[in-house]
Amino acid sequence: ELVAGQNPDTDTRSHAARATWSRQWNAHALTEMSAGFDRIGSFLHPEPNSVGPMVSISGLETLGPLAIIPIRRAQNLFKEAGALRRIDDRHEWTAGFQLLRRQLNGLETDAHRGFYGFTNDFGRTAIQNFLLGTPSQYIQSIGDTYRGFRDWEMQFYAGDNWKATPALAINYGLRYTPVTTPTEVNNRNQIPYGTQWGNLGPVFGLAYRLSDRWGVVRSGYGLEFGEIYPVTWQQVRFSPPGSTKIV
Repeated sequence: ELVAGQNPDTDTRSHAARATWSRQWNAHALTEMSAGFDRIGSFLHPEPNSVGPMVSISGLETLGPLAIIPIRRAQNLFKEAGALRRIDDRHEWTAGFQLLRRQLNGLETDAHRGFYGFTNDFGRTAIQNFLLGTPSQYIQSIGDTYRGFRDWEMQFYAGDNWKATPALAINYGLRYTPVTTPTEVNNRNQIPYGTQWGNLGPVFGLAYRLSDRWGVVRSGYGLEFGEIYPVTWQQVRFSPPGSTKIV
C-alpha cells in the first residue's frame, strides 16, 4: 500500500554521443579509436502531497520521502579509447587503453528537510506520542551540500592469445588500472585517500583439448583491483564544517 507523498517525483534526462574510427592496415593489423560523451541529469524531489520533514512512527509506514531527498545531479562523462590488434602466425596480439573523465555536479541532502522519530517512549506507544507531538528523536542537517567533483578512470592493457599447438591455447596479458583521487572544484572537501599508481594486474589462462570423448580442460588466473565508486566518496559533502548534523 502506498502512502501519499512517500515516493518522490523523478525527472531524468540523458544524452549520448559517439565517434569511432577504424583502420584495417593489412590482413594482419587493425586499429580502432573512439571518443564519446554521456550526460545524465536527474532530479528527485518531494511531490506536492508530501509532508515537509520525514516522519517515522514505529510500526507504521513513514510519512514523506526519505531524508536524502531532494537529490539533484548532473554527470558528464568524457570517454576516449583505442586498441591495436595484430595476428601473426599463431599469435593474436592486443594492446589498448581507455580514459574516462567524470564531472559530477549536484546537490544531495542528509536530513536537511528534517526528521522526526516517534517510538514507544515516555510511557506511551509510538502512535500516542505521534498524536501528542512528542518525538523521541529529531534530526536536522545545516549547511550547503552543493558540490562539483572531478576524477579520472584509466586502464591500459596488452596481451596475447597464443595457439601453442592444435590442442593447446594460452592467453596471457597485463592490465594497469591506476586509481586517482577525486577532487572538489572549489576545494570545499578533501577525499581521504591518495592516488594508487601501482595497480598492475596480470592475467593468464589456458585451454587444452583432450580426446573427443573427454572434452576440454580450462584454467585461468587474474588479479583485479576494485573501484571506489562516486556514490561512496561523494558522501564527504556531509562532513563539517560545510555541513553539520544536529541530533
